[in-house]
Amino acid sequence: MIDGIYNLEIKFGAEDAQGICLVKGNSIRGLDSDRVYVVEFSGHHAESCWHFSASRYSKPTAGLSTSGSQQINCRENSEKRFAFEGEMTGFTTLNICIQGEWIADLPASRGAHFS
Repeated sequence: MIDGIYNLEIKFGAEDAQGICLVKGNSIRGLDSDRVYVVEFSGHHAESCWHFSASRYSKPTAGLSTSGSQQINCRENSEKRFAFEGEMTGFTTLNICIQGEWIADLPASRGAHFS
């Protein structure tokens, strides 16, 4: 997949959500109306391994509740699309499916710093 901004479709247990994400290098960082998602690559070419974590928004005073990092399988990885699936275990086991489709390039870095 190429660096850019992607539409995001997430199935998290019985919940379906739409969101947006940024792909840069081997990292995907996305959000929807309830959660922040991170999918990152670790390993070598012979042993590709992707890890997934999700943080759910809660009341402003409570901050975020975060799930542990889980290994997730890459189902599709083309130039402008990706799909991952796996399970998140905890008190219960949830099936996870994350799909993205490219919609735009990342903004160019201008090297300027904001004061």
